[in-house]
Amino acid sequence: MKKVLSIILLCVLLAVPAWGAAQKWARYVNGRFGYSVEYPDLFSKRDDPANGDGVWLKSKDGRTRLTLSGGYNVLMQDGGAMLESREAKGVLKKESGSEWFRLVRQEGKQIIHEYGVVNDDAWASFTFAYPKGKDFKAAISRMERTLRLGGND
Repeated sequence: MKKVLSIILLCVLLAVPAWGAAQKWARYVNGRFGYSVEYPDLFSKRDDPANGDGVWLKSKDGRTRLTLSGGYNVLMQDGGAMLESREAKGVLKKESGSEWFRLVRQEGKQIIHEYGVVNDDAWASFTFAYPKGKDFKAAISRMERTLRLGGND
């Protein structure tokens, strides 16, 4: 009997697609700073800042937020310098390369994952905030892979 239940459970698990595969995706393109990114289409509230540097997105309940932003690299920083310029408490992960940076931290019951890319001309990043205990690893991984900045392909 245990064997039959195990086989049924395995079939059910294999039949249910992973969150990232089943989720619908949207693409954001910012013409001002020349960056783009794919993001999960789970946000129902959108605000566009007047300066055109990105977009702010929120889930219906407001507990999951995504900020897409960019700017000119006027200080000529690389990924490591951009990471060091961010002050953060509750750091869980902090890493960078010459053209990217990643900062994961916890604020209360929220996990905040920031990832960015940089070149000589500009930078672009996303900040994905979600409730602790939710699993957005596949979505964040796809967002990191698809965040593109002119010259960082």
